[in-house]
Amino acid sequence: MPLDEPMPPDESVSSSKAASSDSTVHADIQNQEREFHDEHYRKLAEKGHFREVQDEGLDLWHEHCASLMGDLDGKRILDCGTGDGSMSLWLARQGALVDSFDISLEAIRLASGRAKTAGLDSRIRFVQCSFEDLPYENHTFDSAFGSLILHHVDLVLASKELGRILKPGARGVFSENFAFNPFLNFARNHLIGRFGIPRLGTLTEQPLGSEQIEIVRRHLGVDLEWPAVLFFQILDRQVFKYKYRFINRLCRVLDLMIFQIVPLRRFSYRGTMVLTPRG
Repeated sequence: MPLDEPMPPDESVSSSKAASSDSTVHADIQNQEREFHDEHYRKLAEKGHFREVQDEGLDLWHEHCASLMGDLDGKRILDCGTGDGSMSLWLARQGALVDSFDISLEAIRLASGRAKTAGLDSRIRFVQCSFEDLPYENHTFDSAFGSLILHHVDLVLASKELGRILKPGARGVFSENFAFNPFLNFARNHLIGRFGIPRLGTLTEQPLGSEQIEIVRRHLGVDLEWPAVLFFQILDRQVFKYKYRFINRLCRVLDLMIFQIVPLRRFSYRGTMVLTPRG
């Protein structure tokens, strides 16, 4: 080859650089998530939040997830992104053997302390790790649960891990935020963080849209369910901050009216994602 002719690109080097770049970006996002949630749970612990450990039942979203997991007595359940540990405590009270993980060490400290106070620490094992690299053997769990975690993680890696650790025929049930509502998407992209409307959560998180769901679908069976509609109540939370009883009631009624129209349910900000291993 003549010396003045440019050399063709080395594809192996390019691929290696791209993989290294992706790995760096992924590590940076994980660090941001870890730092954000460490600070969040540290502040809550300092303020004395979550000291009470009595069984207060489940909210509508978690109750729907629990109904999809079936009989829990004696089953081994994975609580993904346990946070303050409330769901782990509830699962253990139903007779489940629970493994709980969170990327935040402060969350694990808080949750494990609550489990010990409740006398349930013998039924729950806590570990700090990421969803993308789970320390569990293949086909270990009868079911998995998560609340508002999938939109924080690398969906390719997390989907593969979930499919690996679930037993054949098992299911993962996740209560998640979705991006099917164009009005909420506009507000998120153009209003949140401005005009006194607070941003809740990390800068890197995004509600799940069609693209993200298709990524998961490449690795797992996916079904979406809508136990309720959460739309106008988001307006109440973000703008009015639940200050006005009349507005609170009105938003609830409007969301209930939307729920009666089945095709409109998918515009709810929150819903349930049911995931099953392939094969």
